[in-house]
Amino acid sequence: PQEPDPLYRRVGLDRDCPEFVFRAVRTAYRKACHPDHKPPHLKAAAERKFKDAEAVFSEIASRRGFA
Repeated sequence: PQEPDPLYRRVGLDRDCPEFVFRAVRTAYRKACHPDHKPPHLKAAAERKFKDAEAVFSEIASRRGFA
């Protein structure tokens, strides 16, 4: 078996996940982590987590050729 890709593991995905799973997980992360849905004292941390996750999803999408 292949070693899990650390990039994918950061967002809980498998390297061979189908595109519909990728999109569903990305949407779930966006809903759960979006800073606009957090109280004021948690917004800064939520924004960092949100931006980090978005960067990971963008890199995966780029590697996989997802639009």
